[in-house]
Order: sequence, then C-alpha cells, then structure tokens
Amino acid sequence: MAAQATAMQVAGVGCCPTVPASGRLLVLRSLWVSDGFGGDGIAELRYRSPMVGGEIDFVLFDLGGVLVRLGGVVAMQRLAGIETEEEVWQRWLTCPWVRRFERGGCGPDEFAAGVVAEWGLPIDPGGFLTQFRNWPEALFDGAEELVAKVRSQMPVGCLTNTNVVHWDDQAMRWGIDEMFDVRFLSHRLGLIKPDRAVFEHVVGALDLPAERIVFFDDNDANVQQARAVGVNALRVRGIRETAEALVSLGALPSTFVDRLGV
Repeated sequence: MAAQATAMQVAGVGCCPTVPASGRLLVLRSLWVSDGFGGDGIAELRYRSPMVGGEIDFVLFDLGGVLVRLGGVVAMQRLAGIETEEEVWQRWLTCPWVRRFERGGCGPDEFAAGVVAEWGLPIDPGGFLTQFRNWPEALFDGAEELVAKVRSQMPVGCLTNTNVVHWDDQAMRWGIDEMFDVRFLSHRLGLIKPDRAVFEHVVGALDLPAERIVFFDDNDANVQQARAVGVNALRVRGIRETAEALVSLGALPSTFVDRLGV
C-alpha cells in the first residue's frame, strides 16, 4: 500500500525527484540533513508506479558487485595472503578501520595507515591508498539501462558501504548519484552494513512496509541482516543475476534480460 511520510531526518540521503508516467501515487517526504557537501533542505519525491496490486514499492541496490565491478577483493586477497574471497570479505566487514572510515569517522590517510598496520600488509599506507582508490573499476555493462528500466516503473535507491575516496572520486564521475531517487551512503549516514541499524534506518526513512522493499546485495551477511528486519533481500552478483531476479519478482518483463545482452 502507498505510504505518505511526514518530514523526517534522513542524514545521508540524496534525492532527485522523478515522476514516472502512470499508476498509483507514492509520496516520500524527507529532510535532507547532511548531504556531505554542507547542504540542508526538505525534498519531496512523488512517484507513480504502474505496479498496482503488486508486491514491490521500492527497489534498493547495493553498488559494488551488483552494479559496479570491483577489483579490490582479489588485490586485497593477494596483499594479505588470504585464501578465499569470502574470508577477505568477512575480515573486511569486521575490520575496525574499515568500519570507522566507511562511517565517516576518519580520513583517508588515517584509514590507510590503520589497515596496513592491522592487516600486516607488505605495502606503505600511501601505496595502499593508491590501490584502494582504484578498487571500483567501472559500472557493469547494462547497469544504467537496468536501473533506468526499473526506475520507470517505481522509485529506486542505493544502499552502499562507501567512503569519501570512492564516492567522490569514482561514483560521481560515472553519474551514479543521478541514477537513483534516494541514496543511502554509509559515510554520510554514520551507519554501515551488515549492522541491523542501517536497515532499520532505511525502512524508517522510506516509511514503507519492510516486505515491500526489495534489496539486492552480493554479500550474504548483508542479505541475512536485511531479511532479519523484514526486507525482501536477495543475493545477486552482477547485472544478469539482478535482472533475472527482477523478472522473477514481476518487476521486469522476461524479454528484458535478453535485450541487455549480458
């Protein structure tokens, strides 16, 4: 069912109003307290979704591994001498320096020095930071088309663990900020996946029933925690898996996957 939210504090949420062509009306009203660039203000989003009677009100995407190709996991695996990607992710997501940096709690230099020391990496902090800056390689082929197609049907957003280095240096250049109606960025929120608090914040900010929010992420820990608060979370990797999941949910026509060519 449609939700109408009163003004609320949603630190770290960026808003770009769009009005798709037909269907029911959903109004999301949010107070943009901190956009990371010193901006304040109230933004009101109005959407019309043709999925009347459907089961989805909002689609939320992770970035790295879902829409963005990452090269950093393999690089970190080699640097740290870790055997599997899963082990890298488990250690990365629980590393105090990573969590601090991606919640906006320290600067790039302090973060790099902390990670190099804690992980015992055979590289100096400056060298690590240079490599880290290039971890996000590019949008996957078809990412923009996929998001735009979903966005023509209903509002879309991103929920990502990110930081001032990656968001400002890469994501803004690729126009990722313009792809979404709402952006939940860890370094502006002060909240991070897979903590339960970030998913509770998202559900509260959107003011929608949790089960009517679909969330795509490539990390199982994030998916499980999102499900724990009632979000319809699915683990996917890359554009084809994401598109196929959207087809299975009835959010995209079955012919769209083949048209993507991925």
